[in-house]
Amino acid sequence: MPEFGPEQFLAKINVSRETLARLQAYADVLSDWNGRHNLVARSTLPDLWNRHFLDSAQLAPLIPAGARTLADLGSGAGFPGLVIAAMRPNLAVTLFEATTKK
Repeated sequence: MPEFGPEQFLAKINVSRETLARLQAYADVLSDWNGRHNLVARSTLPDLWNRHFLDSAQLAPLIPAGARTLADLGSGAGFPGLVIAAMRPNLAVTLFEATTKK
């Protein structure tokens, strides 16, 4: 399988370089913390940009343009809420997760 990383994500989802930088920062933190807290399956980390980021990003166009808030219930490692928050910085995204380690 060819590698799918930030540049391939950018080719599929038209976001600014600033948004891509926010998503890369999230990917870095997630990769760092995942070893300690098992936030996502370790087997999915090599395909993080396709499996988690692209999956989450495809929801952004479904949110009405005039929306001001969004709730992500059971957000786990922050998907899709943190990806949408990075893509739509004017949207107040609140993540809810029952497991306090996440």
